[in-house]
Amino acid sequence: MRVTASIMFAIAACGLVAGCDGKGTEEGGFSASFKKSFHEKFVSSCVEGAVKAAPAGTAVDFKPLCTCTADKLTQDAGVTDLVSIPDEKMDAVMKQCVAQLYPKGIPGAPGGPPAEGTAP
Repeated sequence: MRVTASIMFAIAACGLVAGCDGKGTEEGGFSASFKKSFHEKFVSSCVEGAVKAAPAGTAVDFKPLCTCTADKLTQDAGVTDLVSIPDEKMDAVMKQCVAQLYPKGIPGAPGGPPAEGTAP
């Protein structure tokens, strides 16, 4: 569980950095281009951060988890919401995605089921 928490923290930290450049905002309304850019940058930096935070030998594909998290964060969110996501919300969203995507644990992570294509 400690490994999952450290990976989730890394994902959260990287995700917050991904959308904080402020580009794409439009005065008086929500910017679809900012939301799209945030989503792409979030997924990319989330995967990179999670891979770096994972223990050596962890064979996890973090893209589905990062994509799910970005999807949920950007759904019905405004630019201001995306620039200043509270840690509690990030943690809650990631936990929802873990439960949704990996009800038996994260494949390839310590304590989880084996990753696809690996022996149990």
